[in-house]
Amino acid sequence: MAYLNSNQRALRKVESKMARTRLRRREKPWDCVEVEVFSTTQSEDEVKVDCSICLQSYVEREKLVRLPCGHKFHVVCLDSWIRIRFNCPYCRRFLRVRIVD
Repeated sequence: MAYLNSNQRALRKVESKMARTRLRRREKPWDCVEVEVFSTTQSEDEVKVDCSICLQSYVEREKLVRLPCGHKFHVVCLDSWIRIRFNCPYCRRFLRVRIVD
């Protein structure tokens, strides 16, 4: 249960950061970040089914963040990554993010 709460807090932080970026760039909310629930039936068509930050496989019904470039990551992993780098961990596409705690 504690993991779920920390996961939800991290998700809110990522959503908040992306929302602030969206306001500066005047983007639609769905253009910045998408949150989706991982499903093994969806992953059959995809090659990459693990987080390239922590290298762990995604678990059924786990919430993932999908960046504008289409790459997916664990919410907690992406939150930690964005605090030190401002790009997609997989393709290195630049992400405009302002960190506010």
